[in-house]
Amino acid sequence: MDTNGAVILCVEDEAEIRRDLVDELLDAGYEVHEAGSGSEAIGRLAGLQPDLILCDVNMPGLSGLQLLEQVRARGDALGEVPFVLLTAYGDREHQIRGRALGADDYLIKPVDYDLLLATLASRLRNARRVHARVQSRIGDLESQLAGVERRTATLPDRMALQAALADGRGRRRRGLLVASFDELSRHVQQFGSSFQDEAEQALIGQVQLLAPAQAYRLDSETFGLLFADADALDVSALGRLVEIECRSPGGAAPVRLSTTLCYVHCEPEAGCDVADRLEDACLAVRFGRRDGGHTLLRLDAAAVQRLRMAGHVEDHLLRALRDGEFTLHFQPKLQLADDRLVGAEALVRWHSRDLGPISPGVFIPIAERCNLIEALSVWVLDEAARAAAVLAREGLDLAIAVNASGVELHAGFPARVREVMAAHGLGAGQLDIELTETSVIADIRHAAGIVAELRGLGVGVAIDDFGTGYGSLSYLRALPVDTVKIDQSFVRGLPGNAIDRQIIESVLTLAHALGIGTVAEGVETAEQEREMRRLGCGQIQGYHLARPMPLTELIRFVRERR
Repeated sequence: MDTNGAVILCVEDEAEIRRDLVDELLDAGYEVHEAGSGSEAIGRLAGLQPDLILCDVNMPGLSGLQLLEQVRARGDALGEVPFVLLTAYGDREHQIRGRALGADDYLIKPVDYDLLLATLASRLRNARRVHARVQSRIGDLESQLAGVERRTATLPDRMALQAALADGRGRRRRGLLVASFDELSRHVQQFGSSFQDEAEQALIGQVQLLAPAQAYRLDSETFGLLFADADALDVSALGRLVEIECRSPGGAAPVRLSTTLCYVHCEPEAGCDVADRLEDACLAVRFGRRDGGHTLLRLDAAAVQRLRMAGHVEDHLLRALRDGEFTLHFQPKLQLADDRLVGAEALVRWHSRDLGPISPGVFIPIAERCNLIEALSVWVLDEAARAAAVLAREGLDLAIAVNASGVELHAGFPARVREVMAAHGLGAGQLDIELTETSVIADIRHAAGIVAELRGLGVGVAIDDFGTGYGSLSYLRALPVDTVKIDQSFVRGLPGNAIDRQIIESVLTLAHALGIGTVAEGVETAEQEREMRRLGCGQIQGYHLARPMPLTELIRFVRERR
C-alpha cells in the first residue's frame, strides 16, 4: 500500500485500543501522532498538519463529534482534512449527525483493520485528487491574479499608510477610514475579476467626493483612506456608503454592494500610537463584518477597550482553556424550609496570564459572538461533573448546577451530558442544568424535548433569570422543568419595592401551582432573606449566604454549616 508518508492523527481515549491502532498504522507505513482526548487533539493540531484524523466518537470531555465540529469550523486548510470516526454505536442517529458535521467516513468497533487501512487509503487518495484539482485551478487563475497584482501595485500598501500616519507634520486633525466590502468575492465569481476594479473605483471615488483622501490597499477587499483634514469631512455622510452602486459588466442593472466602515480621528496632539489606531480600526471592521456588516463604526476610547478585549478573547480563549487559565467557583444554595445546603451553581472564572482577571460578563458574550462558547461550555460541564463526583466522595449531598447557553440546546446536548455523567460516575440528582429564559422561549417545543431528555437522565433542569423574558409566563406549562430561578433584578428591590414584591409573589404562586421549585438569586441582605421566607420561596442564593468560592472552600463551608 502506497501511503506516501501520510500523517495520521489518532484520537482515542482508551490506551489499549489506541496502541493497537497506532501499531497497525505504523506497520502500514504511515507517520502517526496520537492523542488521548479531544482536548489534547486540539492542542496537538496547533503544531501539526495531519493528512487525516482518525477519531473515536465517545470520549469524556470533548467528544469526537465536538472535535469534528471544531475542526470543520476552522477557516484554514486544516478545516478540510479528511476525518474518519470510530464508534461502538452502529445507530443511524450518530452517523447522521456525524455526516451533517462533515465526517468523511464511519468505522464500527471492534475495528476490522483491513477495512480500516482500505478506508484510510481511499480517503487520502480522494484528498490528493481534490488537491490536484485545486492546484490546477490555481494555475488557471494565475493570469487573473497577475492583473490583481498590477491593480494592487497602483495603490500604496499598509506600510505606506503606517508611515503616513506616523508623519505628524502639520497641526490639522486627520481622519482614518477603514472600508471593506462584505461580499465582493461572491460578485467577482459571478462577473469576473474586472468587476473588482469597478467596485474599488466606485467605493474610493465616492469617499473622495466627501473630502480629499489618499487611498491605501490593506488586503484584497479592504482599504484605508486617510483624510488630511478631518474638519473638512462630514463623518455622518460616511453612513451613506454602507451600500454603494457599481456598474456591472455588459451594461446590466447596477449591482448594490454592502460595506463595513470604521472611522477614527488621528489627532497629532494626542500622541496616539498610530499602529494601534490602524489595527483597532481593522479589528472593528472584522468584527463588524462578522456581525452582518453593512454598518459604519466609530471608535472612541471605550469602544477601543471593548474591541481589544474582544480580540483578546477570540485569539486566546482556546489556548487559555488548554493552559488552565479557567477555573470554576461555586455559589451555594440554601433550602429555606430546613436551612440545609442542597446545591451550588458552578460559575466560570478566567484569570488571563496577560490581562489578569476577566469578568464573565465580558468574555462570555464575546465567546458567544465568536462561536467559541461551545468549547468553553464543554470544559465547564466536564469540570462541574468532576466537582460533583468529588463532593459525593466526600459524603456531601449537593447537586452542582451548570449554565447552558442557547447555542447548546441542540439534539446532541443530552447525549453529551450523559457521556460526561458516565465518565465521572454521576447518578441522578447530582447534576442540574440551568437554561436561560430567552433561550427556551425561542422554540418551546424543541426546548421541551431537550428538557425531557435531561430529566430522563436524572438531571434537574432550572429556568435561569426567570421573569426577564419577553413571553407569557404561561409557557412554563409546556416545559417540564424542576425549578425557576427568580432574577436578582427583582430581589434587589426587596423589601421596599412594592412592584418587585408583587412580581415575585406572582412567580411564586404560578410555580407552586405547577409544582415547580423556586430559587431567589442575588439575596444580599438579611432583610431580603426574611422577605423570601415570608413569601414562601424554596431556596436562596447570593452574597448574604456566600460568595462564589473554589471547590475546596465549598467543601469546608458545607461541613461548617452542618
